[in-house]
Amino acid sequence: MTERWRVATAQYGITRPADWAAFAEKQHAIAADAVRGGASLLVLPEYGSMELAALLPEADLADLHRQIEGMQGLLPAYLHLQADLARRHRLPVLASCCPVRQEDGRYRTRR
Repeated sequence: MTERWRVATAQYGITRPADWAAFAEKQHAIAADAVRGGASLLVLPEYGSMELAALLPEADLADLHRQIEGMQGLLPAYLHLQADLARRHRLPVLASCCPVRQEDGRYRTRR
């Protein structure tokens, strides 16, 4: 018998979450919807993590480099949230990419 996978892909517009809790709630709602639809795998939008830039100081929003730098402070919580999505919803999650500063100071997009 061949195992069948049902993949849920999430496409959504980048919004400005009011706070971390609103961002996390949106992610959990997407995962819950995928589970209700019978998904075996959830694939989140490639740059969905950049929605978090809205949580940075207003002065950083006009400068992409400052946004990416500011994202580094949110990275540990973001990675924890993605792991929590998989655990809580019992669903493998292909997380959105996030810019990650490398040892040489350059940034690489990582999932």
